[in-house]
Amino acid sequence: MEKLTDIRWYDTVESTNDEARRLVGELDNLSVIAARCQTAGRGQGDHKWHSRPGENLTFSVVLKFGGDALAPLAARDALLITEAVTLALRLYLKRRGVAARIKWPNDIYAGDLKICGILIENILRGQDVASSIVGIGLNLNQTEFPADLPNPVSLSLLTGRKYDPEKELLRFHSILSKCVEKTNTARGRRYLHRVFEEFGSGLLNTALPATTMSTPASKSDKALDSSAPPSICTRQSSPLRSISSFTALTLS
Repeated sequence: MEKLTDIRWYDTVESTNDEARRLVGELDNLSVIAARCQTAGRGQGDHKWHSRPGENLTFSVVLKFGGDALAPLAARDALLITEAVTLALRLYLKRRGVAARIKWPNDIYAGDLKICGILIENILRGQDVASSIVGIGLNLNQTEFPADLPNPVSLSLLTGRKYDPEKELLRFHSILSKCVEKTNTARGRRYLHRVFEEFGSGLLNTALPATTMSTPASKSDKALDSSAPPSICTRQSSPLRSISSFTALTLS
């Protein structure tokens, strides 16, 4: 294993989300666990994430709220995490000439092809989000996929270029850091709501099921372009509460 700034690269790991959760107590805000080979990558529900070793980006980012990290975040406002992450992915892909959209519940699509999957797991303390583990699988250089995957695509297939995974992760991390900082202020949060409403094609205006945790409501990304172990685990599957399968891990 090697460490580059706040990004820890592993040659092989079962699941970057699982590894990040195991280490969450010692990791700083915006730390990253990345793997060249992920042997048990997870998607929503029982789905698995398929990625050819060394060809794509499979990683998890740890976000921490309160204290010296990001501003406190109430669990009812956890959608802001989704908004920041999806905006960062949109900007990253846009800067490489690829227009992206959300396909519920946890995919990023380029046209009608899946290029990225997300799994967000939030660790709660009381009524607040203490930490969030943001797992991302981004198809980068892979050009051949298993036949049972109906519509995968990679950045390389779309652009005809090859990419250095470590450099691309650093580039995405820089964009994500700026997007996540938007959660620190009321103005930034309103901005994330507005952009997500555009990106999500009006999904925030759809009525939320009674089981969801909150109802934050609210066109341009020029502003950003310029510039203790869990004791209870419950799963929420509302596609409007998160682009990912939302797992709340409650700290004692």
